[in-house]
Amino acid sequence: MTQYDWPVVTASESLYIKIAKLSDPGTSRSHVTLMVTNAGNYGSPYGNIDFIEISARGLPSLLSADNVSRHLSIRRLGSTGLTDNNQMRYGLVKGDGFIEVWAFQGAFINDAKVAVLAQTTLNTELYIPDGFVKQTAAPSGYIEGNVVRIYDQVNKPTKADLGLSNAMLTGAFGLGGSGISTNGKMSDVEILKALRDKGGHFWRGDKPPGSTATIYSHGSGIFSRCGDTWSAINIDYSTAKIKIYAGTDARLNNGTFSVNELYGSANKPSKSDVGLGNVTNDAQVKKTGDTMTGDLTIKKGTPSVFLRADSGVTAVRFYTGDNTERGIIYAGPNTDSLGEVRIRAKTAGGTSGGDLVVRHDGRVEVRDLTVAYKIKSRTIEIANTDTDSSATTLSIYGAQHTPLVLTRSGSSENVSIGFKLDNVNPKYLGIDTNGDLAFGESPDQKQNSKLITQAKLDKGLTIGGQLAFKGTTAFSAAATFSAGIAGAIEPENIGGQKVDLNNLTIRSDAGAVKYYSCPSSGGGANITNKPDGVTGNFLLRVESTRKVSASDYANMQTLISNDTKRIYVRFVVNGNWTAWSQVVVSGWNQDITVRSLTTSSPVKSGGGRIDVLGSTSDYSKMDCFVRGFDSTGNSLAWALGSSAGVSKMLSLKNFFSGAEILLNGNDGAVQLKTGAVNGAIAQALTINRNEVNSTVDLTLTKQSGTGNRFVLQNSGNAELPFSVRVWGSSTRQNVFEVGTSAAYLFYAQKTTDGQNLTVNGSVNCTTLNQSSDRRLKENIEIIDNATDAIRKINGYTYTLKENGAHCAGVIAQEVEEAIPEAVGSFIHYGEELQGPTVDGNELREETRYLNVDYAAVTGLLVQVARETDDRVTALEEENTTLRENLATADTRISTLENQVSELVALVRQLTGSEH
Repeated sequence: MTQYDWPVVTASESLYIKIAKLSDPGTSRSHVTLMVTNAGNYGSPYGNIDFIEISARGLPSLLSADNVSRHLSIRRLGSTGLTDNNQMRYGLVKGDGFIEVWAFQGAFINDAKVAVLAQTTLNTELYIPDGFVKQTAAPSGYIEGNVVRIYDQVNKPTKADLGLSNAMLTGAFGLGGSGISTNGKMSDVEILKALRDKGGHFWRGDKPPGSTATIYSHGSGIFSRCGDTWSAINIDYSTAKIKIYAGTDARLNNGTFSVNELYGSANKPSKSDVGLGNVTNDAQVKKTGDTMTGDLTIKKGTPSVFLRADSGVTAVRFYTGDNTERGIIYAGPNTDSLGEVRIRAKTAGGTSGGDLVVRHDGRVEVRDLTVAYKIKSRTIEIANTDTDSSATTLSIYGAQHTPLVLTRSGSSENVSIGFKLDNVNPKYLGIDTNGDLAFGESPDQKQNSKLITQAKLDKGLTIGGQLAFKGTTAFSAAATFSAGIAGAIEPENIGGQKVDLNNLTIRSDAGAVKYYSCPSSGGGANITNKPDGVTGNFLLRVESTRKVSASDYANMQTLISNDTKRIYVRFVVNGNWTAWSQVVVSGWNQDITVRSLTTSSPVKSGGGRIDVLGSTSDYSKMDCFVRGFDSTGNSLAWALGSSAGVSKMLSLKNFFSGAEILLNGNDGAVQLKTGAVNGAIAQALTINRNEVNSTVDLTLTKQSGTGNRFVLQNSGNAELPFSVRVWGSSTRQNVFEVGTSAAYLFYAQKTTDGQNLTVNGSVNCTTLNQSSDRRLKENIEIIDNATDAIRKINGYTYTLKENGAHCAGVIAQEVEEAIPEAVGSFIHYGEELQGPTVDGNELREETRYLNVDYAAVTGLLVQVARETDDRVTALEEENTTLRENLATADTRISTLENQVSELVALVRQLTGSEH
């Protein structure tokens, strides 16, 4: 049996470790038995030994906590003082036809050992000590197995361990002992079920806040159980009252049981307890002629109070304590035609103004009625018998804006108010189908005359067709024409007059627009403050935009000149005039000077160019820009030009991203700046006379669709032109090529065979290291019969055919026969082939040759040395043994020679002979 170090140690973390995989063997076998020792938290002074048996035979379709023990058995030997949470735990994960064995290793478990006690040859894979997988999260489908304790003379089981938790022993809440407390239960059913689960015993219980239990809190008692029947005695420790609970298991499971309270000299029953609850005594109200001093409450689903009168009035009377009437509800005898209930109230002085009468036919009679909400009725008739003609029959008042609403239900026309005098036909004021207000004698308002209201005038009114005004019509106030005015407007003629146009304003005058005309050239001779070039023949319009007073006003003058064929505009504010300006009209071929110009369509120049004048003649201090804005004119999008802030610098800038091109007028440098978009840091690429600078790593990417090569080539002033190319093909996806015009020097490439570096010549380096960490490897095996394998390989000196170099080494074919893992292959790229290609890449002769991993050969030599060392060690041990045997033989020979000499001396002595 071999014992291995457990391959994982933990500090403060906990890990799940896959240690084995077992496949379902069908009718064959798939079984592993492991022994794990010292797998406990290092803070404990002792550990346990776990025996783990795993079998994959007969795997279920679904692995669960109920059936995991059929395939994972864990038996633990050792101290029971170390809890399972501080020990290694084990579980299974079921796959398709197999199970994985996982261990959960808690924190601070180190120096554990594992031994394989048994393992079937087939259908099992062990990942310890090598090949294991570890992770912090539980694997999907992980089902943990239960640990079964193995007890010994020191680690003895408890009653609970043996399933005897409920055993009744002398002194353990049984005979001669003290009972238990059943606390924390919220109802009688919970308490009785808990007592039943314990079996017969002495007991008491508490009543937590919110409990509905009826037991005497902390009152001791006896619970007995026989078959499926049980009973419980509960005695109040302060009053000695006794309650008895009894029932069967079935009733208790349904939440029912019987309870009885025992009576004695100290706990006497009440009348109701013995069925005498209706017995009258002095504290009860008599059926007749009695007075009740308390409240009467009738609690019933449909309670009623019946007053049954054989004849006469039936009444409910309300009186004060001194027998003064407050009010009455009463009903007199009914007749065949009338039935009434009356309500009457009185003041403290006994005054009453009348009754509220509710009749059998639903009518209500009352002397005065105040309604706080609504009255609903079919017809209301008010007959005022007052002879005072100034009296009001109906008065409606309140804070409402519409105190009276007339609604005709079920119709969309003709609702009216009628007016009637003696000997006069009725008149009706109302609305017709269109909602127009009309007045007349017909109930059909469409036949009556419509009333002209302000709303009708605002909407427009036609009287026999179009409304026209003949002659001059004067309005006492401003008239509003929403549909416009038909006809000409005649301006005031100022021709031939001495007029200063500065005086033609609207200040506090009525109206907002005035027209003036000068119909001849000579008529404008005495008119001053005209636009230049205008003599006469003009129309002047004066418009007011503000007129508060004679000193607070604003006007605009528009002059249309027939002399110059132009339109002129100027403004005045409180006497301050602007200069005349021309209105620009397409086709008039005008010279225009404006402060700024915004167009809705592109600006076109027919002269072949657009000249932008700078802010100064000094180029180094000049602002000269062409800029692009959004449609609002507020957000700058791009700019092309020079700035006074940067001497002799021409810039093309995108203000949305911040990207910019700068042409330096001082040294000729060109600078490309990236924008700061989406939080990126702006970078710059500067091209100077003899260098290119970049603020980030410079990446050059060839545009797709233009070939497969990217070439960097020097000026060719060396012996051969030197180039760096990046390209790819279908079999060589990514190739970084460095070479001369004669041949490539090396390829760093990714091909269909993998990634490699191909050098067309010798590689000289100080040190070449290969990765060899055990953690990077799996399926690690010692080379068998290394000595036999090395005998298949010879060392040679040889000359390379390619360049005649003298070398020493091995032959790949011999190495492949001895250790195939040390031999690979590579493609040698030879002479370039001539002729067209499909993708434009060069074609070269390709020959696959074998190569040798000399590190692998070194591994073989190391193992040969180990085997040789083992043989030398064995020979040395054998030689030592032989030397020891020879020394023993020499000792024996010396002893025999001494014994022979002594024997010869004895013989001589006995024979007296010297021979």
